[in-house]
Amino acid sequence: MHAAPSIALDTAFNTVERALQVLVKGDLQDPDLPCVATAAHDLQKAWRLVNECYISKGYSSTPGALWYDRHFLEPRSTCFITHGARPATMTVIFDSLLGLPADQVFSPELDALRREGRRLCEFTALAHANPHQDLDIQSVYELFRHAWLTAAHLEKASDIIISVNPRHVPFYRRCLLFERLSPVRSFDKVGGAPAVLMRLDLLLFETRCRERIPDSSTTYFYHDDPRRGGLMARIFRQRHAPDPWVLAWFFRHDRDLIGTFTPRQQAWIMQQHPGLADLLREGSPQRDSGRLLAVG
Repeated sequence: MHAAPSIALDTAFNTVERALQVLVKGDLQDPDLPCVATAAHDLQKAWRLVNECYISKGYSSTPGALWYDRHFLEPRSTCFITHGARPATMTVIFDSLLGLPADQVFSPELDALRREGRRLCEFTALAHANPHQDLDIQSVYELFRHAWLTAAHLEKASDIIISVNPRHVPFYRRCLLFERLSPVRSFDKVGGAPAVLMRLDLLLFETRCRERIPDSSTTYFYHDDPRRGGLMARIFRQRHAPDPWVLAWFFRHDRDLIGTFTPRQQAWIMQQHPGLADLLREGSPQRDSGRLLAVG
């Protein structure tokens, strides 16, 4: 009676191993590799995909909406999206004056890490097409690798934070080496669904990989893949803040999220995004929204 979860987890782990064996043999010109979404139409596609996926899970109840929040204004935030037959997306948010999305329910645990001088980031808004079908583990794992490269190597974060449903804790613990940091809490942002805070200590990650799963595809995938330098260069070239017009449209005119910040936070945002303040002044001309979403 008690063997089923272990068997299911072993199956999931073996699936990951097979997926990684395929991924490490890919090339940098693969059209299915994740791209950084900065243009309006790519961001719209990613945020609509998240909302549709969350509707299927009962986390959202607004068909046709876009799922994004004010933390996407953090200038280092990076939204990845794949454009294959089964698109997927995930975003990395870096800690700043704006905080992290998980602060809504896990601020005691996050503040404890901050007091230790940890440099935090959060993986959030993970979604994929056809959520009622089997997970496209290759696409999702590639998203995790791109997000990990951005966090660990381009931004030198010390910890990755993620909020997950309690039933997913065993997978993240075994296959991705996250550790649990909190009890189960209700997360209003996803319709009151139960959530657990988990953490990946990047300063110990490579050592733990080699100790716990030596010579596995997981270790090779993260630390020994000869494509790593090329992937990092590719991400670096694609990664930049969206055009101020895009930010003005999504974060003030479509939905006034800038207005939810404190005056100090608003001033900081304007410093981080040159040109945005001018676009938000009363009487400022606005780019046609249909053209904006068509051409970014």
